[in-house]
Amino acid sequence: PALQLSCGSASISCHGNVNPPPGHIRYDTSNGRTAKEVWDALMLPPASSPAGYFLVKPGDVSQSWLIEKVTANSPGGGGFGTRMPQASDNLCQASIDNLKAWIQAGAPF
Repeated sequence: PALQLSCGSASISCHGNVNPPPGHIRYDTSNGRTAKEVWDALMLPPASSPAGYFLVKPGDVSQSWLIEKVTANSPGGGGFGTRMPQASDNLCQASIDNLKAWIQAGAPF
């Protein structure tokens, strides 16, 4: 829900529309897209990141690109975009902690 609200609402084009830019995951569940489809997409390697990352690597926060993107000002040490969400407030610490706990617990669906 934190990602849908900050990054994937219908009013935000980066991660909340039917045709996101290349490399951008969709966090919305509109137009018949299911939560399972969003979860499945999170388990893949990202389109652009340092080697070894997955968008979410169950049980491994340090190799989960999602956490790097929402916590680092220069994700991956630089050259991989900026901290997310762009042009919006950073995720609150409680949301980040919740994401980390979910990943550490194996990122269950």
